[in-house]
Amino acid sequence: MDYRIFQRSYDVFAAKYDEVFEPQQVPKIQGLAAALDGEPPEPRLDVGAGTGLFARVTGWQCIELDVSRAMLTAPPRPGCVQARLDRLPFGDAAVGTLVSVTSLIDFEPDVAALTEWARVLRPGGRLLLSVLKRENLPALERALARDGFRVDASLDLGLDWGCVATRRE
Repeated sequence: MDYRIFQRSYDVFAAKYDEVFEPQQVPKIQGLAAALDGEPPEPRLDVGAGTGLFARVTGWQCIELDVSRAMLTAPPRPGCVQARLDRLPFGDAAVGTLVSVTSLIDFEPDVAALTEWARVLRPGGRLLLSVLKRENLPALERALARDGFRVDASLDLGLDWGCVATRRE
């Protein structure tokens, strides 16, 4: 995956992102949030946060991370970090909850992002994940298990498959 391509395309598209995708993203976000028992543990990291839609919809305070600077500044908000999904600038077990709403695109079973997410998520921490149903879901579930995640809830989110998972101790 060439992150420079993603970065450039999202930098160009940032101003229109919510207008185009908010109607599709909001139900996914609501479905993921509703699948939890209460609010997830802090600190919360939203990878592929884009314009901050997850935090706006849920009201949860999150560290927002995206590869695109333009997405993180449309609208401007504090607590944003520009970085790749597979190279997180956080220490081991630093995060209580990690959120990824349609951030894994064209999933490959050996995707480094899942391993990196497991590294920064503390044992017992929660993963809220959605991917397009066109992805290789059996391979994704195997990769989650490989990287130490237990899927607690599998969700039908319309065009997306979602899950709430716990990082094993």
